[in-house]
Amino acid sequence: MLIRRITAPSADKIKSAITRLDTPLLIQNNPEFASFCEVWNLESMPSETEDQLVRIVTANREREATRFREVSLHHFLNSLHLRQEQDFRYLKEFPLAALHRRLPEYLAQHRFIPKSGIAGSAWIGSGQTTTGTHFDLFDNLLFQADGKKAVWLAPPYAISRRQYARKYDRFARLATPELAGLSDAVRIEVQRGDLLFIPRRWWHQVQNLTPSFTISGFHYSHTEVLTRAIPEYLRHGAHCINPFRRECTCHV
Repeated sequence: MLIRRITAPSADKIKSAITRLDTPLLIQNNPEFASFCEVWNLESMPSETEDQLVRIVTANREREATRFREVSLHHFLNSLHLRQEQDFRYLKEFPLAALHRRLPEYLAQHRFIPKSGIAGSAWIGSGQTTTGTHFDLFDNLLFQADGKKAVWLAPPYAISRRQYARKYDRFARLATPELAGLSDAVRIEVQRGDLLFIPRRWWHQVQNLTPSFTISGFHYSHTEVLTRAIPEYLRHGAHCINPFRRECTCHV
């Protein structure tokens, strides 16, 4: 399986490509993305953000028991360069406006978002942190603002329903196989300024190769809001209020 790549595209070309594609696409060397990364990176963020308590993930929650810990955001950001054995610290799905109230606006000015209907968030983690095998129910754009990570990708048919994990995850479905062991999977590396388009229902698994700052967003049309987003919100609401809820990625 080959991953399509385009270099130094305009925002309009990105929008056109993603609208028509149902296979992954890696976009590199976009000047507007590079400009964004000069301002928003792991080195500058402690001075750009207000300190606050945040909840970080301390394990591979897609494959292991879900574990969280509350820490100071500034302490977390300043300590990301410290390398320790079995070090796993990941701020996952953190609202962009909580990092800085103008960050969503600044991101829009750099034309990172080629489609309407985005639910975007920040993923900031130490080296070697991982996200287990899963697919998302909506198209996904993964923008690497700083650092480097490996992404394994496999088409929807690569994993059967018998291999789905029992664990619950909002807007996604988890699976037990490691993509690195599948013949249909391919590994790519995304670096600072890269944008990776992952179509809905494509399996992926991610590992930080260095401390990493990623902005990832689901993208959906108005039709998809009615047919998929609203049912998933209702499903998640039912999950949260159920006193007998099964194992999940969102609760300990």
